[in-house]
Amino acid sequence: MHADHERQTGQRMPEEATMDMTRRYSVMQESWDTVWERSRAGRHTIVVGAQTLPPAPPDLQVLRVRCDALGSRGGALEAARCAIADCLGEELHTPDPRQSAVTPGLRQRLWGDMPAPSLDALLVDACNRLAMQTAGRAVLAFDGIDAADEATVDTLAQMLQRPGWLRLPLLLTVHGVLQGRVVELVYLLHRDEGEAAVMVIADE
Repeated sequence: MHADHERQTGQRMPEEATMDMTRRYSVMQESWDTVWERSRAGRHTIVVGAQTLPPAPPDLQVLRVRCDALGSRGGALEAARCAIADCLGEELHTPDPRQSAVTPGLRQRLWGDMPAPSLDALLVDACNRLAMQTAGRAVLAFDGIDAADEATVDTLAQMLQRPGWLRLPLLLTVHGVLQGRVVELVYLLHRDEGEAAVMVIADE
């Protein structure tokens, strides 16, 4: 109550604190500008520390997948595939889950059938078609990748292990502490994209 009364009577925030907040916002804004510039160039980026994904520039289409809101196995990947399919105006084709790992191999030997594409291959193919259709102005953002299920992180790691395979830029944000397989994503991006691919942006 006392603090509220002081603010109501016109007590101002110390000038030093105001300037410090301004400097922090400027640094954060510059950092996000850098992220969007990397996206325009088709580069993958991982941002550590940011709790919110800011609005994207009007020339970029960001397909945001909230990993912390999807608890089912592979949920984030399915959400990404659905979002991309919507943008492409296509129906989502999902491999038949009733087929075991042995069945495709047996059919291939007996009938010469081609093996069904893996989930990462399906996702990369759709992403690359979207990148071509939007002329490099689309971004696939996994917001809160540290909250994603293991299958999602494993699939993204498989995609990033092949530099140049995925042409649609990825934006991964980490809300919490770097740990587990997410550390591998940081390593892969740092290895292939350099230090600029890993950024620390704090909201406060």
